[in-house]
Amino acid sequence: MHTASGAVGIEWRLRERLQISLEGFFKQYYDIPVSVLTGVPLTCLGADYGSIGEEDLTASGTGRSYGVELMGRWIIPDKLNIVGSVTLYKSEFRNGRGNEYIPSSWDNRFIVNLSGVYDLPKNWSIGAKLSAIGGAPYTPYDMEESSRKVVWDAGGKPVYDYERYNQERLEPYMQLDIRVDKEFYFKKWTLSLYVDLENVTFS
Repeated sequence: MHTASGAVGIEWRLRERLQISLEGFFKQYYDIPVSVLTGVPLTCLGADYGSIGEEDLTASGTGRSYGVELMGRWIIPDKLNIVGSVTLYKSEFRNGRGNEYIPSSWDNRFIVNLSGVYDLPKNWSIGAKLSAIGGAPYTPYDMEESSRKVVWDAGGKPVYDYERYNQERLEPYMQLDIRVDKEFYFKKWTLSLYVDLENVTFS
């Protein structure tokens, strides 16, 4: 497999307190190994792929990923520190140059990360982190084929409907974490205590 990539971006700063950057990126993939049986590239199979040499392959796949990323950081010394990023992108592949691109297994479409820490009096601080990601595409099962006894006995599990490869999509996911810190300063050492609550929204 061969790749070609490029990126371009701009950055703006205000007195080291506010920093904003915007970057666009593009990456092209060539000669991706593709399963002759399913028409799916190995890069999309992950843990579903078995031992090397288990099936016939052909280097007929091409792929691309492209998007934009906006990042920002806001600092008020001894008071507030906020860092965030938003990435919008697409990740696609196709088997053969004449076919249409379809979503790869990594095509979540967006990623959002936002974290901040606020310093309180008496060496207390509170922080939070928000993470969100778009739903990943997935391939539905071929229920008719999977219901055949010979198919189930051969694999012990249902088989995918590769005619509808990655045509379904999971729901987006979001997680919020909160952390509270307290520091005690002594003459020769410091004691730090914290409570870290992960996924407080039970996503």
